[in-house]
Amino acid sequence: MKKNTLLLLSVLSLLSCRNSKESSKEIENALIRITNLEEQNRKLTDSLNKYREIDLNSQSILGFPQECILKVGKKNKIKFVIFKNEFEFPKYDIYKIENDNEIKIGENNNFNFDYEFTPKSIKDNRLNLKIKMPYKGEIIELPILMNFKVE
Repeated sequence: MKKNTLLLLSVLSLLSCRNSKESSKEIENALIRITNLEEQNRKLTDSLNKYREIDLNSQSILGFPQECILKVGKKNKIKFVIFKNEFEFPKYDIYKIENDNEIKIGENNNFNFDYEFTPKSIKDNRLNLKIKMPYKGEIIELPILMNFKVE
């Protein structure tokens, strides 16, 4: 009986050492998988950030005037709509461009805004606006140009 007990203890000791080696190998494999998954996560995050930057730089902005033909001296409300893909916009500034000068006229964080344009003469048929949007410490500029028929 004593010999059987000693034999049983010896076998259990050997099995526990074997399990320890297998457990160590499993831990090593798990650490390798974690490292690989962290690298994949970093690549996916970088890819999403690049996609968002491309998305912001390629926005379409349409202006819809209240009247098709503008009258000199009469205000005309223009509704601007920024077509987005899936990301929300950060707060952005709106500028009117006059004689190469940028004049801040407002700020927004929605996908649309209104602007009132009053032509001063028949030749005053062009509206030049710009949106400046911060992104990752830089400013993305989106130009808006509209031409009108003015009477």
